[in-house]
Amino acid sequence: MDARCGDGHIAINVLNDYIPECMVYAVDDYASSIDALKDYKKENNLKTDTS
Repeated sequence: MDARCGDGHIAINVLNDYIPECMVYAVDDYASSIDALKDYKKENNLKTDTS
């Protein structure tokens, strides 16, 4: 869990190191951060339970 993930650099590093063995939760309340992570998710074809 990456709470207050900002641009998601920690969550992204975990994903890069441990995919497909893990699930990462990245949480933030700043709209720009959320949009950046959504873009990363789309560009890298990552599955998600929520958008």
